[in-house]
Amino acid sequence: MTEVLPRTTGLDINGISYRYTLDKNIEDAATVFIRNLHSIEEGYIYERRDIWDNLPGNTKVGYDPLPSVNASLFGKGEIGVEGNGTLSDVSIYYNYSYDTCINPLSSPTCPNYLDALYQYLLDNGLLDNNINDPYYNEWIQAQLNQEITIEQDDNIKEEEQQKEDNKELDIEAALSVSGAAEKIANTAQQEQMLKQLADIYKLDNYYNKDLEGGSYQETLELSDSKISDNKRALNSLINDSVHRNIVRSQYDRD
Repeated sequence: MTEVLPRTTGLDINGISYRYTLDKNIEDAATVFIRNLHSIEEGYIYERRDIWDNLPGNTKVGYDPLPSVNASLFGKGEIGVEGNGTLSDVSIYYNYSYDTCINPLSSPTCPNYLDALYQYLLDNGLLDNNINDPYYNEWIQAQLNQEITIEQDDNIKEEEQQKEDNKELDIEAALSVSGAAEKIANTAQQEQMLKQLADIYKLDNYYNKDLEGGSYQETLELSDSKISDNKRALNSLINDSVHRNIVRSQYDRD
């Protein structure tokens, strides 16, 4: 196998699937190896060895998971046999994942996009001159959007604070004792004060509630109007010493 993996930044190998058929005699010794050279260091970044000594030929299918190894570290790959045997129906698959945001400039949705964009403009001297560059235009628009968002947030906070202040002023005015003597002496002022106090907290919603109700019908039905005594209970009381003492105590005289 030659270098089958593309040299793309952000490509990671998560596992390797393989399939092969080994033809051999049962008494022959044979080892099948699958491996990739390390592109930077000596040796192999991946190697698998299947020992087929004293086994008949057969087809093997398997999968080796890997801890997300950067694809750029995978060098030339190969599959072969050490010993007596021949391979056929060979398939090797690399399971990979790709990080689209390895370069933050690839999309405005990537983390640190604005920082990477600013560094790009700074490195290319595009911040000092008004140059018609798409990245420069995106940077300016991003800054404007950020300022608009901050201004909108400030306006919302200011409106909420104004509502709270007005509410406190209304309560203070309703509960104010300044000029109380003049207001109490004036019937119209008294009525206005009571109205303001009543408007502070609306309790009507709590008091004026209609509850669904009705009448509960009797469900117990007697077959006749006679209720018989419980003879078993009476017999039990006759033999109960505590009951007898209670009955006799009614006739005891001091």
